[in-house]
Amino acid sequence: SNSSPDLDSAKYLADKSPLRAIEFLNKVIEQSIKLNDKANEGSAYLILGNIQQSLGQHDLAIENYRKCIAVYNYRSKSKYGSVNNTTEPNVFNANRQMAISYIELNNIARAEENINNCLDFSLAPLSDLLSVRRLLAAIKFKQGKPQESLSLLMDVLTQEKQLYNVTGEIETYLSLGELYLQQKNDEK
Repeated sequence: SNSSPDLDSAKYLADKSPLRAIEFLNKVIEQSIKLNDKANEGSAYLILGNIQQSLGQHDLAIENYRKCIAVYNYRSKSKYGSVNNTTEPNVFNANRQMAISYIELNNIARAEENINNCLDFSLAPLSDLLSVRRLLAAIKFKQGKPQESLSLLMDVLTQEKQLYNVTGEIETYLSLGELYLQQKNDEK
Protein backbone atom coordinates (compact mmCIF):
# COMPACT_ATOMS: atom_id res chain seq x y z
CA SER A 1 0.00 0.00 0.00
CA ASN A 2 1.19 3.53 -0.67
CA SER A 3 2.15 5.83 2.13
CA SER A 4 -0.19 8.74 2.68
CA PRO A 5 0.71 12.36 1.82
CA ASP A 6 0.48 13.16 5.54
CA LEU A 7 3.04 10.46 6.28
CA ASP A 8 5.37 11.89 3.62
CA SER A 9 4.98 15.37 5.14
CA ALA A 10 5.76 13.97 8.58
CA LYS A 11 8.94 12.26 7.31
CA TYR A 12 10.01 15.49 5.63
CA LEU A 13 9.34 17.59 8.77
CA ALA A 14 10.70 15.08 11.32
CA ASP A 15 14.08 16.83 11.75
CA LYS A 16 13.17 20.38 10.83
CA SER A 17 9.92 20.75 12.71
CA PRO A 18 9.25 17.77 14.98
CA LEU A 19 6.09 19.19 16.54
CA ARG A 20 4.48 19.83 13.13
CA ALA A 21 5.50 16.32 12.12
CA ILE A 22 3.81 14.89 15.22
CA GLU A 23 0.54 16.63 14.22
CA PHE A 24 0.66 14.94 10.81
CA LEU A 25 1.48 11.58 12.39
CA ASN A 26 -1.46 11.75 14.78
CA LYS A 27 -3.68 12.44 11.77
CA VAL A 28 -2.19 9.45 9.91
CA ILE A 29 -2.75 7.17 12.91
CA GLU A 30 -6.37 8.28 13.29
CA GLN A 31 -7.07 7.76 9.57
CA SER A 32 -5.24 4.43 9.43
CA ILE A 33 -7.21 3.02 12.34
CA LYS A 34 -10.43 4.10 10.67
CA LEU A 35 -9.41 2.52 7.34
CA ASN A 36 -7.75 -0.51 8.97
CA ASP A 37 -4.55 0.44 7.11
CA LYS A 38 -1.93 -1.42 9.14
CA ALA A 39 1.04 -0.46 6.96
CA ASN A 40 0.60 3.29 7.36
CA GLU A 41 -0.35 2.93 11.02
CA GLY A 42 2.82 0.95 11.74
CA SER A 43 5.01 3.43 9.85
CA ALA A 44 3.46 6.35 11.70
CA TYR A 45 4.19 4.81 15.12
CA LEU A 46 7.79 4.15 14.10
CA ILE A 47 8.40 7.72 12.88
CA LEU A 48 6.65 9.12 15.96
CA GLY A 49 8.92 6.99 18.16
CA ASN A 50 12.01 8.21 16.30
CA ILE A 51 11.02 11.85 16.77
CA GLN A 52 10.40 11.34 20.48
CA GLN A 53 13.70 9.49 20.79
CA SER A 54 15.54 12.39 19.14
CA LEU A 55 13.86 14.70 21.68
CA GLY A 56 15.09 12.49 24.53
CA GLN A 57 11.55 11.30 25.37
CA HIS A 58 12.57 7.65 25.63
CA ASP A 59 9.54 6.35 27.54
CA LEU A 60 7.16 7.80 24.96
CA ALA A 61 9.34 6.52 22.13
CA ILE A 62 9.32 2.99 23.56
CA GLU A 63 5.53 3.10 23.84
CA ASN A 64 5.22 3.94 20.13
CA TYR A 65 7.80 1.33 19.08
CA ARG A 66 5.68 -1.21 20.96
CA LYS A 67 2.56 -0.04 19.14
CA CYS A 68 4.39 -0.33 15.83
CA ILE A 69 5.39 -3.94 16.55
CA ALA A 70 1.89 -4.78 17.82
CA VAL A 71 0.33 -3.55 14.56
CA TYR A 72 2.39 -5.99 12.52
CA ASN A 73 1.96 -8.84 14.99
CA TYR A 74 -1.77 -8.35 14.75
CA ARG A 75 -1.44 -8.34 10.99
CA SER A 76 0.41 -11.64 10.93
CA LYS A 77 -1.92 -13.52 13.26
CA SER A 78 -3.80 -16.29 11.54
CA LYS A 79 -6.10 -19.00 12.75
CA TYR A 80 -2.93 -20.99 13.40
CA GLY A 81 -1.73 -18.51 15.99
CA SER A 82 0.61 -15.60 15.59
CA VAL A 83 3.41 -15.73 13.04
CA ASN A 84 6.81 -14.38 14.00
CA ASN A 85 6.94 -11.40 11.69
CA THR A 86 10.62 -11.37 10.73
CA THR A 87 10.28 -9.92 7.26
CA GLU A 88 8.76 -6.53 8.11
CA PRO A 89 11.47 -3.82 8.11
CA ASN A 90 9.39 -1.59 10.41
CA VAL A 91 9.38 -4.31 13.07
CA PHE A 92 13.15 -4.69 12.77
CA ASN A 93 13.63 -0.92 13.04
CA ALA A 94 11.22 -0.58 15.95
CA ASN A 95 13.14 -3.26 17.86
CA ARG A 96 16.49 -1.65 17.07
CA GLN A 97 15.37 1.84 18.05
CA MET A 98 13.68 0.49 21.20
CA ALA A 99 17.02 -1.06 22.18
CA ILE A 100 18.67 2.36 21.77
CA SER A 101 16.11 3.97 24.08
CA TYR A 102 16.46 1.19 26.63
CA ILE A 103 20.25 1.62 26.60
CA GLU A 104 19.71 5.35 27.20
CA LEU A 105 17.42 4.49 30.12
CA ASN A 106 19.99 1.97 31.36
CA ASN A 107 17.54 -0.92 31.10
CA ILE A 108 20.08 -3.33 29.65
CA ALA A 109 18.03 -6.53 29.99
CA ARG A 110 15.20 -5.03 27.91
CA ALA A 111 17.65 -3.63 25.37
CA GLU A 112 19.16 -7.09 24.92
CA GLU A 113 15.71 -8.60 24.31
CA ASN A 114 15.10 -6.13 21.49
CA ILE A 115 18.52 -6.78 19.98
CA ASN A 116 17.88 -10.52 20.03
CA ASN A 117 14.58 -9.89 18.21
CA CYS A 118 16.54 -8.00 15.53
CA LEU A 119 18.99 -10.86 15.13
CA ASP A 120 16.08 -13.14 14.13
CA PHE A 121 15.73 -11.07 10.94
CA SER A 122 17.97 -13.06 8.64
CA LEU A 123 16.65 -11.06 5.66
CA ALA A 124 17.63 -7.65 7.01
CA PRO A 125 20.33 -5.83 5.01
CA LEU A 126 23.83 -6.59 6.28
CA SER A 127 24.51 -2.93 7.14
CA ASP A 128 21.44 -2.95 9.42
CA LEU A 129 22.52 -6.18 11.09
CA LEU A 130 25.97 -4.67 11.66
CA SER A 131 24.42 -1.62 13.34
CA VAL A 132 22.55 -4.05 15.62
CA ARG A 133 25.78 -5.86 16.46
CA ARG A 134 27.34 -2.51 17.41
CA LEU A 135 24.46 -2.05 19.86
CA LEU A 136 25.01 -5.57 21.15
CA ALA A 137 28.65 -4.62 21.81
CA ALA A 138 27.47 -1.62 23.86
CA ILE A 139 25.18 -3.94 25.83
CA LYS A 140 27.98 -6.47 26.47
CA PHE A 141 30.18 -3.66 27.74
CA LYS A 142 27.49 -2.45 30.16
CA GLN A 143 27.10 -6.05 31.35
CA GLY A 144 30.77 -6.00 32.34
CA LYS A 145 31.98 -8.07 29.37
CA PRO A 146 34.52 -5.74 27.70
CA GLN A 147 36.31 -8.57 25.86
CA GLU A 148 33.10 -9.77 24.19
CA SER A 149 32.30 -6.18 23.34
CA LEU A 150 35.73 -5.60 21.82
CA SER A 151 35.73 -8.72 19.67
CA LEU A 152 32.22 -7.92 18.40
CA LEU A 153 33.34 -4.43 17.39
CA MET A 154 36.50 -5.72 15.69
CA ASP A 155 34.41 -8.17 13.72
CA VAL A 156 31.90 -5.46 12.74
CA LEU A 157 34.77 -3.18 11.69
CA THR A 158 36.19 -5.84 9.35
CA GLN A 159 32.79 -6.31 7.72
CA GLU A 160 32.10 -2.57 7.39
CA LYS A 161 35.47 -2.21 5.61
CA GLN A 162 34.60 -5.07 3.25
CA LEU A 163 31.30 -3.33 2.45
CA TYR A 164 33.12 0.01 1.93
CA ASN A 165 30.53 1.41 4.32
CA VAL A 166 32.30 4.56 5.52
CA THR A 167 29.47 5.63 7.83
CA GLY A 168 29.39 2.22 9.49
CA GLU A 169 33.17 2.26 9.80
CA ILE A 170 33.11 5.66 11.50
CA GLU A 171 30.32 4.53 13.87
CA THR A 172 32.39 1.48 14.79
CA TYR A 173 35.55 3.52 15.41
CA LEU A 174 33.48 5.81 17.65
CA SER A 175 32.20 2.79 19.58
CA LEU A 176 35.76 1.46 19.93
CA GLY A 177 36.98 4.87 21.13
CA GLU A 178 34.17 4.95 23.69
CA LEU A 179 35.12 1.47 24.91
CA TYR A 180 38.82 2.31 25.30
CA LEU A 181 37.94 5.57 27.02
CA GLN A 182 35.76 3.79 29.59
CA GLN A 183 38.59 1.30 30.16
CA LYS A 184 40.93 4.26 30.78
CA ASN A 185 43.03 3.17 27.80
CA ASP A 186 43.73 6.70 26.59
CA GLU A 187 46.51 5.74 24.21
CA LYS A 188 44.29 3.40 22.15
